[in-house]
Amino acid sequence: MKKATKLICLFLALILSLSLFTGCSGFGETEEDQVLEMKIGIPVSTKDEAFVTDWVPVLKVWTEDFADFNNIKLSFETVPSDEKGLAKFMKKVKSGKVALFFSDHNQAVTDAIANDAVVDYDDIKVKYANYFDEMNPAVKVLAVEEDLSSYMHPTFGTYQGLFFNSAIFEANQIAEPTSWATLLDAVAKLKAKGITPIAAGFADKGLEYMVDEMILSEGGTAEHSYQPTFGLMSSWERAAKDIKELEKAGAFTPDCYNVSFEDAKDSFISGDAAMIVAPASEMVEDIDMEETKIIAFPATPTGKRESGAFVGDISHGVYVSKACFNHTNSRYAEAIIELLGEDYMASADFTDLVMGDAAYTCNAAYYDEIAYSTFETSLNEMIGNATAADFPMRTYAASMDTTVEGFRKALTGKDMTAALQEATKAEIDAKAAKE
Repeated sequence: MKKATKLICLFLALILSLSLFTGCSGFGETEEDQVLEMKIGIPVSTKDEAFVTDWVPVLKVWTEDFADFNNIKLSFETVPSDEKGLAKFMKKVKSGKVALFFSDHNQAVTDAIANDAVVDYDDIKVKYANYFDEMNPAVKVLAVEEDLSSYMHPTFGTYQGLFFNSAIFEANQIAEPTSWATLLDAVAKLKAKGITPIAAGFADKGLEYMVDEMILSEGGTAEHSYQPTFGLMSSWERAAKDIKELEKAGAFTPDCYNVSFEDAKDSFISGDAAMIVAPASEMVEDIDMEETKIIAFPATPTGKRESGAFVGDISHGVYVSKACFNHTNSRYAEAIIELLGEDYMASADFTDLVMGDAAYTCNAAYYDEIAYSTFETSLNEMIGNATAADFPMRTYAASMDTTVEGFRKALTGKDMTAALQEATKAEIDAKAAKE
């Protein structure tokens, strides 16, 4: 009996000594030594050829890095596009089985926010106060919800401004249009040279983009009431008058209200027109980046325009599972923050992957690294100098088609005020119906 007891004691001593040397215990691993598993929802099918060609190399780096340095096994799952599939996917987010996922802001995301499934910035700032220091304030503003909370970590979106052909301006010794006066001067000089100053496709969405610029590029918050919920339409009237002033100066072709946006864009790309107002998502795949610059729209006649303001919209981002972020093992939260940082989702490789979608990432400093053309340089200046980031009308307008049609009637009819009053009432009624 004594011999058996002695053998047991020796065996236990051996186990204890092994645990001291290896950091392991026969009674279970410590949290630091445990191999964690994290799943990420990605916006592309793992069965698509595009996934294999474009995404695999980037995600391979993430997987290897996290295995080597974080002792975490990363895996990836396609974010479903159908309603039923999304509902099941969001249950995984709610339970923490999916750590984070890429998505536009759709109804499923809205439901996830309502169900307290995704974490907001305030919760992250409690643990990681300095995480958002590198995020451009203007980009951060664009990710804010109506209740002023923010759940989306911006990955890519669309900025809108005045694109202009720098080669045409340089060849004709015309100054860049940085104010209303220099814009009108450029219009006059381009017209004299037989060049269409501004390509305008007002038969369809081209008018929407122009209205966005004229309303949102001018004044402070009180000045651009693009949601006239209180019956205010001064900014709408001012926008219509400004567009009309450009028209009378010869900025557009005489048939601009019958020209489609695509035809207007073709005119700009071919060099027949020197400027165009458009969102980057419509332009970046087609324009010559070496000869194209973009600036926030020049000051309107009142001169009340905010310095550096631009029109922008976040179209896609990353959402973080609240359950995973708040897991008792803090390594999950640390890994999520690392993924969202500059080395991964703001890395050159990843941003190049989504650049075709008019990307700007969480860390705007990345643009300093890729400023190899006038396009990237001017984009960096526009975003970097922005003091305001206005939402396009389409983001919140309850009756966008009706509103744009109201502007079309105001610009082509005899009674501008009556047409805008009609559009104002339609917007107020539509917004009330949604509420």
